[in-house]
Amino acid sequence: MFCQVNVTDDASVDAGFAKSRAAIGQERILVNCAGTGNAIKTASRDKNTGEISHFPLDKFNLIVQINLVGTFRCIAKSAAGMMTLDPIDGERGAIVNTASVAAEDGQIGQAAYSASKGGVVGMTLPIARDLSRELIRVNTILPGIFNTPLLQGAPEPVKQALGAQVPHPARLGNPEEYASLATEMIRNAYFNGEDVRLDGAIRMALDNNCSRRFPRLWRGAAAPSPCSCDGSPPQATRRRRCRGLQPANSTEQQGRRPRS
Repeated sequence: MFCQVNVTDDASVDAGFAKSRAAIGQERILVNCAGTGNAIKTASRDKNTGEISHFPLDKFNLIVQINLVGTFRCIAKSAAGMMTLDPIDGERGAIVNTASVAAEDGQIGQAAYSASKGGVVGMTLPIARDLSRELIRVNTILPGIFNTPLLQGAPEPVKQALGAQVPHPARLGNPEEYASLATEMIRNAYFNGEDVRLDGAIRMALDNNCSRRFPRLWRGAAAPSPCSCDGSPPQATRRRRCRGLQPANSTEQQGRRPRS
């Protein structure tokens, strides 16, 4: 069952839930995966002209609206629906959110992305406590670099270089591994209010020298963000060079639909 939804729009989210519930009934599980990112410094100086500019606030707000407010919007609306259900084995529902390792290890240019993902991490425990008396659990996954469709368009040498930065196993994560952790968070009734990294022990550095090693490998209008793991807005993806792990998670879906 597919429902196209813009998570920044109340009416769109309401319509998506209504369509889904009409077909399969009130959901007991919500997995939030809608998200995007960009790579812009807080303030920067043009290398050619010396002109100084700051992060455009509309672009900062866009990332926060999708990644943070959009996630909360879907949580709140889904939880309200779950509260109408009778408990099964002492539970009404479970919610899994997608943050990113950038919530803790944000790189240069990731102020908006890290702020939005840090917000998802920060609200997990209070929301879990809010919903505890209603028998609804809430957890969040912080993925590292995953081999999802948005990254599969990258040249193989780029993907191998990214995977090699992971301590063990030295490869990209697989979607099935994200799904496995999400399933455990849903299945395990004692799993609640937790934020869990899923990253092969990677810790993101201040910056990445990928642009110096692979300056011409990542080109074309179909590319997501440079060496990106979850993508950036389509208008920002044309003819950009590989600049490192920005943003740092690929389990999100480019676009704005919640999974339920």
